[in-house]
Amino acid sequence: MKRWTLHSLANLRINSTIAETVLQHVADRLAWQQSRLIDSHLQYLYRDTERLCRQLLSSPVLQRWNIADQDIVSKTLEQIRDRHATTLERLIDLQLESNDKEDVLRVRYSTQLLCDHYVKLYKNKKVGAIATIENVSDLLDPAISQAQQVCESHWMMAPEVHLQRVIPSKHLTLVLPWVHHTLIELLKNAFHATLKRYSSDPPPVLITLSSDDNAVCVTLQDHGIGLQDSAKLFAWGYSSAARRWDRLDEQQSYAAVRSPMSSLGVGLSASRLMMQHFGGNVTLSSHDEGAVARIYLPLRDNVLEQLPVD
Repeated sequence: MKRWTLHSLANLRINSTIAETVLQHVADRLAWQQSRLIDSHLQYLYRDTERLCRQLLSSPVLQRWNIADQDIVSKTLEQIRDRHATTLERLIDLQLESNDKEDVLRVRYSTQLLCDHYVKLYKNKKVGAIATIENVSDLLDPAISQAQQVCESHWMMAPEVHLQRVIPSKHLTLVLPWVHHTLIELLKNAFHATLKRYSSDPPPVLITLSSDDNAVCVTLQDHGIGLQDSAKLFAWGYSSAARRWDRLDEQQSYAAVRSPMSSLGVGLSASRLMMQHFGGNVTLSSHDEGAVARIYLPLRDNVLEQLPVD
């Protein structure tokens, strides 16, 4: 599979050549996933959506490239993105070896990203799913606000968040929805752990921003119950809740999730996979009181996607 960098995606501009490239890459990634899902009912979905790409690639749409043709390409990629949006739970529950499952999910996320980025660029013309920002602290307020709303809907309260240090502005190219998802997931977990220990007057969750020559690090420290069953924290389908959901839709907003504080079984593993895709990472560790989560956001935008070797 051919790979993209954050730089190449951030500078992508819609034209017939780019449309052909994206359609080809999406088709190849769907075909790769299909080849790993033999005897799975999901194989038919991957086959059908791959066929949509192949049909466009062999049609005159890319040669004519009028407004109607441009709409067809965008709507096709949007349809593929949306048809695969609710497959995550079924993929997680497939009986695959751990490494094989991780590879399938990694390619699955990359396919969704390509479709989503193209569609958003086509609709907005300027900014897609990937953008360059100057100050990582600008990403924190929306995530904190949304995570606190989710927490309050479940616990009727939410810990405060204190930002301990703000580093000088640094240019970062990021997959914005992935970083937003990861921040919310880690904040949600920190709130959950804190409120399980403190039924009233919970201490704040502390966020520290730091950097070195390679990455900006967002550190979240809570004073909750600490890490539970740390060996399983990044296992797909694992949840500390008594019962995992039997339905998992990828919500556009966590506020729309009916029972969002726990039990999805994918939050941490998905967050780490997303951050690792372009050279970042998510780590968890214990401290004297509670846990520490770190998100590493790479400063380099020329790292190739982390995809399985063909």
